[in-house]
Amino acid sequence: ALAIIQLRNGSKGYMHSVSVESGDGDKDVVLLNIPSNLKLQIITVLHSVTNPGLSEIKFISEHTPYTIIKNVHDEKANNIKRELEQAGAIVEIRDGNRNNQW
Repeated sequence: ALAIIQLRNGSKGYMHSVSVESGDGDKDVVLLNIPSNLKLQIITVLHSVTNPGLSEIKFISEHTPYTIIKNVHDEKANNIKRELEQAGAIVEIRDGNRNNQW
């Protein structure tokens, strides 16, 4: 299932909607940082893992930390984390019961 999250950029006053995959587990995968020299590799993995549109990928990559997947099981969360870290991203798995959408 996908959850649509609307974020407000306070300084510019606009809203941006981003789809975040949501499951029935208890872990969230949070993209903490994308090193600029590895951005293309990480965006490629991010697209294959979450399948967002180009504008969503651009938004996510420019607004870290960002919860990219919510409420998934441990195994899926660890697999996604491993794929993104292999591409060079800094990723964290958090308890899905916490409100950690940035």
